[in-house]
Amino acid sequence: MTEPSATLDRLHQRVRTFVDLAARVEAALATPDRDGGPAAERTREVSRLASRLGSESRELLDRLRKLRGRSRPRVVFGLVVTRGRQRRVAELAREVAASLSEATGSV
Repeated sequence: MTEPSATLDRLHQRVRTFVDLAARVEAALATPDRDGGPAAERTREVSRLASRLGSESRELLDRLRKLRGRSRPRVVFGLVVTRGRQRRVAELAREVAASLSEATGSV
């Protein structure tokens, strides 16, 4: 069986990847068309990144489902964490929320 801290470390890395992808989607959306050319290249990039973001979110959910019930976890912004990691994951959750709201233009 996988060590709970190793599992949480992998989850932590997944959250960071998710935040990074959200920021890349935002940057791709904000990038003007190159040399006034067609927007097709930018659209493909945004589509590719959004697809990876969707895959990453599914992976996060799968990992969270596997963690439920271990060490009496606590849920913070949909992330299951043990008491020792609450602050660290809560900070990442705020980053995810901020990145998603900026990327989608919502509040």
